[in-house]
Amino acid sequence: SFWVKSVPLIPWFPFFAAAIRRERQTGFLFPKLGNSSRKGFFAEIPFFWAISDSQDATIGLDVFERRGVGLTGEYRYVISESQRGGLTGFVIRETERRDADRATGGVKHDWQLAPGVSFRADLNAVSDDFVLREYSDSLRERRAARVESNLFLARRWENWNAVANVFWYQDLTTRRPVELQRVPDLRVEAPRQPLPGLPGFLYQVEASGVRFLRDVGSDGARVDVHPRLSRPLPLEGYGTVTPFVGGRVTAYDKTATSTRLSQDGLPVEVTDDEPRLRRFLELGSDVESRASRVYEVGGRGGIESALHTIEPRLNYTWITGDSHGRLPIWTEEVDRIPESSKLEYSVTNRLRGRTVAPPGTEALRWELTRFKLGHSYDLRN
Repeated sequence: SFWVKSVPLIPWFPFFAAAIRRERQTGFLFPKLGNSSRKGFFAEIPFFWAISDSQDATIGLDVFERRGVGLTGEYRYVISESQRGGLTGFVIRETERRDADRATGGVKHDWQLAPGVSFRADLNAVSDDFVLREYSDSLRERRAARVESNLFLARRWENWNAVANVFWYQDLTTRRPVELQRVPDLRVEAPRQPLPGLPGFLYQVEASGVRFLRDVGSDGARVDVHPRLSRPLPLEGYGTVTPFVGGRVTAYDKTATSTRLSQDGLPVEVTDDEPRLRRFLELGSDVESRASRVYEVGGRGGIESALHTIEPRLNYTWITGDSHGRLPIWTEEVDRIPESSKLEYSVTNRLRGRTVAPPGTEALRWELTRFKLGHSYDLRN
């Protein structure tokens, strides 16, 4: 019900719904009706097809008074416990407008190949830049700036992760083909972990190799390796000081020479085939602490207790290197790293909850809220 002050503008209608049969049934679903100033009266008549226990489909006939007639489809399948996916699509022939064909489509597939090895496909495409804005019912899709497609092959070990990714997208905000595709994008990561042979020392590694492709603008290949060595030192139980030393080597197969304007007046980077090698040395330290307190909630809202932590952190990082000029700018966070002497400080507040656990069950713990306030200052710049 909807009330303004004490006046019920929309009265309350009680209702009860229950499934007559437990199994899925093939048949028509409730239609969707509406009216739009641009599309006129429109109606969608969906039909559900229960193909088998492991697959089904929904097909809808879409009629738009001022546009034409279209079809909407969604197909879902489960091959096994480790494989499942689906296909979606929409197509319309705009006979009442300019006799054009417009469409959207998507394919998703998840496959757990083996323990620690997974494959995922999420492919999407549109016929033009405005079809989602005009026909989608989802606000997220209607305001989308681009349509993305991804292929992932991931391998996880106990202390390492490797991901092979093919990524491409269609920019919905410009007519020029300036999209920067990554075909492929290979990444290897080792989170902070003990260094064998040196007790108390930790190491971490981030490495990537990317081949960038585009029609308008610079493209090429880049290999980036970023290791770091650290040594946490406790402060009598009040915090931890972690000095670290690291390096970064980034190789490019192109050199940026100049910029020019495209036919649409957009700045475009110009490169030649001379390779570039950038090297960085980084030194610094982290100072971290934590204060916590447990509050008993008493089961209100299903929460037994809450843990509040306050985590102040201070970081200083000094970066120096050479050959960081005339580099192609493909991704800002990797290609545009200046020499710096940066001081960062922050305070993080976390509130975690623990649910009520009846006898014989495990309590659920999760983070309710996190609020972080931070600031950074570059002493050199």
